[in-house]
Amino acid sequence: AMGDRPAQVTEAVLGLSRALQRSERFDEAEVELHSLLDLDPRDARAREELVELYGRLGQTEKVEEQLAKLAESFDSEGEQD
Repeated sequence: AMGDRPAQVTEAVLGLSRALQRSERFDEAEVELHSLLDLDPRDARAREELVELYGRLGQTEKVEEQLAKLAESFDSEGEQD
């Protein structure tokens, strides 16, 4: 897609998110991951990190919501090939 950002950007933000989580700055980590998903809703790695984050916080509804979106992104990827 045209809007693809460099992989380095994704890596950097995922790394930042993990560092924030280690410091228990979960709100900020969540914001960073959502910023990746705003740019590319099919970013499976960012979505998976978000699932883990919500799981750690015990936010079951959000976990299920993100897992559903993750499944959708895999379905739509399959159709394009």
